[in-house]
Amino acid sequence: MIDQYEVPAYLVGELPEISQDLKKFSPTINIFKCVQCLANYTKRKLVEHDLVALKKCFAIADEVYVQGNALVKDAIENVFVYSFSSLMNLCSADDKKKLQAIMPICLHTAYVQQILRSKI
Repeated sequence: MIDQYEVPAYLVGELPEISQDLKKFSPTINIFKCVQCLANYTKRKLVEHDLVALKKCFAIADEVYVQGNALVKDAIENVFVYSFSSLMNLCSADDKKKLQAIMPICLHTAYVQQILRSKI
């Protein structure tokens, strides 16, 4: 199980390019800001149309989500998954299909549940 203190090191190990963003605050204290760094990086890769990096971001978020404790899962759902709507707004119809195709099933399910809860 991955706890909130292990996530920053895991992210830097998988995506060394976000280490500078993580250093701007104390990510071990605030898992939500740490996950926001991952969401921001993912958004940048979408804007750059870097599907390989985008797939990697989704895979990392999925791994952290599946292996994470309750607080880590909460951060992924409330920050990373929540950002999917803004990601979709940046896409053309074809890009939306590509984006949905590379979304891991666990994250896509959490996204759909968020949408359904928001309509209640």
